[in-house]
Amino acid sequence: MSELRVVVIDDDHWKRTAIAQELEADKRIGVEAVIDQDEALNWHEDRWGGVDLAIVDIFDEQAPGEIGTDVFSGIAALDRIRDLPIKTFAITP
Repeated sequence: MSELRVVVIDDDHWKRTAIAQELEADKRIGVEAVIDQDEALNWHEDRWGGVDLAIVDIFDEQAPGEIGTDVFSGIAALDRIRDLPIKTFAITP
């Protein structure tokens, strides 16, 4: 059985950790990393090589420069990985 390699991207440490724990409970899923949107933006392209799916929470109400404006800063993370051979799954509350 092949393993789906996943990166969880969320601004909230507790939420991304909980999502990762639930995913790891399924033996078919391997969580490669649990990071926030800023870290996702700074990952070098080579780092994404072992990833099949990125689960991205696009909502970030605490994003610097976005408080009181557009709170969907996770879209930048989606834009970062758009041209890579990775499937994305965007979530928001």
